[in-house]
Amino acid sequence: MATRLRPLGLASALLGLPAFAQGLPAVPDPGPLEAPDPALLLPLRPWDLEEGPEGRVPFQWRGELSEREDLWTLEGGAIQGPGLLLLADRIQYDRSRSLIRAEGHIRLEAPDLRLHCEFLEMDWKRRDGEARMLRMELPPSWSLRADRVTFTGLRLWAFDQVDLSPCSEEKPGWIAKLSKLDVDLDGFATFRNLRVRVHDVPTHLYMPWGFYPAKAERSSGLLPPDLRFGGPMGPAVGLTWYQTLGDRADATLAPIWFRDEGLLTGGELRWRPDTTHTGSFAGQTLRQRTLDERRYRYQAKEVWQREDGWWFTADVNQASDNLVDVDFGRGVGGLGIPNYNSSVYLGRA
Repeated sequence: MATRLRPLGLASALLGLPAFAQGLPAVPDPGPLEAPDPALLLPLRPWDLEEGPEGRVPFQWRGELSEREDLWTLEGGAIQGPGLLLLADRIQYDRSRSLIRAEGHIRLEAPDLRLHCEFLEMDWKRRDGEARMLRMELPPSWSLRADRVTFTGLRLWAFDQVDLSPCSEEKPGWIAKLSKLDVDLDGFATFRNLRVRVHDVPTHLYMPWGFYPAKAERSSGLLPPDLRFGGPMGPAVGLTWYQTLGDRADATLAPIWFRDEGLLTGGELRWRPDTTHTGSFAGQTLRQRTLDERRYRYQAKEVWQREDGWWFTADVNQASDNLVDVDFGRGVGGLGIPNYNSSVYLGRA
């Protein structure tokens, strides 16, 4: 069940209209919104977790527990150890092999990791395992889906049949499809057979093989330059500086100089106080020479996600006009219809 909190402008307008025809039915009263208080969606950490049965399991837990010899089964619960959290409809732990098997709606969390899947098998001590039908949330807002992944120590990842997109929407503007993606969080990532689809339409963009740095540790510095050889505002060159702000926040400063229109200043600030709360603020502004006016675009977003599946999202979008995304240029990630709507969302996964 999901509830969208939107202004009841249409209902209010209809209630104020006089009845011009006899026999028109009355407009129904929308009634009060039945939803939890938004304050309840704030993270509820730490949990009241129990210790393992007589200390025989290496984690804390909650849920409905049953035991049969070395097989420990938890229904609709969660287990938590140092730097690792697992929630699932059903969790089994084989004490003789230190093996975790999870099924149903699964969420696995570790520092800088959030993985959703339908099946998970993992050695709890070594952090080696396999997941199927998975989705990973990647900062700042990317989404990775794959049929299967094997991992070693949560550092080496091997994905099969990957869909990568710049947002978590069900139908993003574009998707990069890979037949294989291998990621070493202490080194590089390599991929095979990259193809790009725009609004589910194949393109001619294809790369048989490639690699890129994939170190998990963040560090401040310059990112690759942004070179543009055409567009509504002429050729342009941009430089982006990435700045870490502790373990839970970072920022980018991305000025772009357009030959015909001048300097556009922009940047983004992102924060993640804990695994259930993320937020960001991004903006761009330009004093355009040919129009002699200032144009701008900004977006602010806050997301809270509780362990029981409830979500609360506030999304604020504002722009000087409807063409700023087209003229400023937002890269391949900006393909599709720009969103200038602001909204509040309350729902449960």
